[in-house]
This record gives sequence, C-alpha cells and structure tokens, in this order.
Amino acid sequence: MRQTNAQVVAEIVARATSGAQSNEEPPQSSPSGKKQRVILKANLEKMRSDAGELADLAKALQEELNKSNQNLLPLGVVEKAGKIEKLAKRIKGTARGF
Repeated sequence: MRQTNAQVVAEIVARATSGAQSNEEPPQSSPSGKKQRVILKANLEKMRSDAGELADLAKALQEELNKSNQNLLPLGVVEKAGKIEKLAKRIKGTARGF
C-alpha cells in the first residue's frame, strides 16, 4: 500500500507526539499586548519553516524507501526518520507555547 506525503507526515507526527512528555516545564506567566503578538507571530513563522522542512524530509524519506528493495534499507532512512521525529516534536512544542 502506497502512502501519500501527507499520510506519511501525519503518521510520523502522530507517533512523535503520542505519549506524555515528563520533561515539559509549566507555562510561565503570559506576556500581554504587543509583546505577546510579536511572540505569536515569531512562533507561527518558526512553525511554518519547520513544517516546510518536515514536508521536505518526509518526501525525501519516501523517495529513499521507494528506491530501496525488501533486502536492503539505506542507513539514511533511520537518520531522516529521527530528524522528522525531532522536527515534529519541535512543532508540537511551539504550538503548545513551550
């Protein structure tokens, strides 16, 4: 069964974000007004950038997997999957405000 890029990304993000993270710190007191808007805008830009990189990595991973056969799995697959997981966690943390 062949998955689309969106399905691959969704599956990886779901795996990366499942389970509680015990090392998360409680939120600090919220900044107000203009400072908060600046922070939110910066966070949105960072998430957009990270999401673009995540999509590129997922596409590259899919291409590597399509080129490989059942007897040989490139080492780059494991490395890319790890990067994808870290990126998905970073996006999740930014979205939550940590």
